[in-house]
Amino acid sequence: MLTGMGGVGKTQLAADYARTAWDTGGLDVLLWITADSRSSVVAAYAQAGVELCRADPDNSEQAARTFLAWLTPNPGSGRAGG
Repeated sequence: MLTGMGGVGKTQLAADYARTAWDTGGLDVLLWITADSRSSVVAAYAQAGVELCRADPDNSEQAARTFLAWLTPNPGSGRAGG
């Protein structure tokens, strides 16, 4: 977790880390969201749920939960989401 006052470079550091992980093949999925409110997080997770998990686009709360379930490590499978 990155914490600190505004303007110290947290976003740039996180973006560089994400870009490097993506470019080196260290990620299967990269989701970048502005987490300034619960509704923005739910909306982004819901969109990911629709795009990655075929969740119902008309129920954002459930679509977000579907995405979170997909992210949850599944013991024995070696990957998130089974």
